[in-house]
Amino acid sequence: MARLRVIWLVALAAGCVEATNVVQCRDDAPCPDGRACIDGVCAEEGAGGAGGCAARNDACGATADCCAGFFCDQGDCRDLKDAGDECVLDEECREGLACVGGKCTTLTVGSMQEGFCALRGGELKCWGRNTAGQLGLGNTQSRGGSPGQMGSNLPLVDPGAPATGLARGSSAQCAILGGGALKCWGLNDQGQLGLGDKNNRGDAPGEMGDALPTVDLGTGRTARRLHASWFTSCALLDDGNLKCWGASNYGQVGNGQTADVGDSPGEMGDKLPAVQIF
Repeated sequence: MARLRVIWLVALAAGCVEATNVVQCRDDAPCPDGRACIDGVCAEEGAGGAGGCAARNDACGATADCCAGFFCDQGDCRDLKDAGDECVLDEECREGLACVGGKCTTLTVGSMQEGFCALRGGELKCWGRNTAGQLGLGNTQSRGGSPGQMGSNLPLVDPGAPATGLARGSSAQCAILGGGALKCWGLNDQGQLGLGDKNNRGDAPGEMGDALPTVDLGTGRTARRLHASWFTSCALLDDGNLKCWGASNYGQVGNGQTADVGDSPGEMGDKLPAVQIF
């Protein structure tokens, strides 16, 4: 009996040692030769994944047959593709990417009051409420609430150049363009567009594209990131400073005053101070 107990303990210990040899992973980098990262664990290629899914190089009939991190390519499971990789279908790209112009590209979706915008490969589309031109389509017609308004029938927003980033307020929209230029459209009753007036933009023909003014952030300054609350917009600049404009009734512009900023001439550009936080 004692001998059996010793054998059992040795076997148990051996099992524990084997268990500690399991290597968790997110990609193939930590896996030894002949093994790949499959369902978060280094395993032999072609061995299949948990739940009977097909792993790398396993046969498949559709992407749904493959384990997480793979797609079905001509009957075999292949690694999902990264940003910039060539593609044919969205399902070939990793989560958060879409196939645009033959390459896997980041898809960004954001919300505003009763509406949404999506940015993919520099192309921008918005839908939902449009009372102030916040969809940027040159009118105040809402989109998405009737048949035939979405998909290929939903017009592209034209800010004048491909967009690389977004910020959404209550009824206004801002986009970072190539080179860090910034443009905003929609509701402007408190100067949230940063154009030195209170005129809405995007609610009438001829107000978008090249006709839409660039927000003046100061001499030589460009935007790296955007943030917006209901009626106030902020931009993190290339020099690391933060500038805000729009509604400031509670001091949200951060300039020591409660007057709106950006709704009158001479308030933007070099005259707009950076927010002092620390």
